[in-house]
Amino acid sequence: MPHSSDRWVSPPPLWSPTPATHAEGGFRARIRPARVILGLVLVALLAICSSLIDRGWAATPGQNGAAGQDCASTKLSKAEWWYNWYVDPGCDAPGYVPMVSGRGRHTLGDVQWQADRAYSNGYRTLLGFNEPNQADQSPMTVETALDLWPALTSRNDVTVGSPAVSGSNSGRDWLTAFMKGVAERNLRVDFIAAHFYGWDPGSCTAAALESYLNGIKSVAGGRQIWVTEFGCLDKSNTDEPTVREFYQGAVQVMRQMGIQRWAWYTPERNEALVADGRLTPLGEVFSMNSPQPSSTRWDLIPWKGHCCSRG
Repeated sequence: MPHSSDRWVSPPPLWSPTPATHAEGGFRARIRPARVILGLVLVALLAICSSLIDRGWAATPGQNGAAGQDCASTKLSKAEWWYNWYVDPGCDAPGYVPMVSGRGRHTLGDVQWQADRAYSNGYRTLLGFNEPNQADQSPMTVETALDLWPALTSRNDVTVGSPAVSGSNSGRDWLTAFMKGVAERNLRVDFIAAHFYGWDPGSCTAAALESYLNGIKSVAGGRQIWVTEFGCLDKSNTDEPTVREFYQGAVQVMRQMGIQRWAWYTPERNEALVADGRLTPLGEVFSMNSPQPSSTRWDLIPWKGHCCSRG
């Protein structure tokens, strides 16, 4: 049996509250500089990450989505979430979010049936009416929308987005009146959905989007914002490089502004993410903004910025 002085004695843990011997003190003295250096490195890394996020360079999983694509294109473009203006996906691509669009069928029974169907299929996030301020979409008055709204928000565990208005003065006026009615009737809206499109020459820019979103923020009441359609339409859509530049700038602006989700919509030339079964140059840029696949369900926590009834 070795002499007791020959036995190796492990140093006490760094958190030990017992007084240190001379030998232990030397051990700790060697450890402290390493801990300080490690702490400084971690602080530096956190500062770098924060800077990247603030500048719109860092991607948050689950933000980058698409609207209205076919199933194969949704998968190939790596859209992290997507929707099709209905409550059934018709596709096994991950990240589907159902919508009660209100188009054509918006009696109380119709709305309740669609909300119930989405819930029974396991979805816990629901998009509200689509462009109710537009005659060619899901036209309805603010009063009608407010009367129907409790059918969408009757379940506490479902997160519900506002009606998504078009990016126009009439859209902002409609949303302002709707949110005023929400407050007056003590209703619940968990996040704000909005659309933005360039239209006139030179109007499809990140700066124009930022200005528009600042206006939406003014009526959001602190709620998160989803941009559920954006792109370049009509005379603002001059060529593919212009559209691609807008998409890149728009994503950076939305990250800087803290926009929670966005969905690219591709109804016109130069906006497709996939062509002939392959990613377009724009599709390549789009897919790089999807850091990882989303899950097939969205279980977001309902917004609790004010006290309201759940109905």
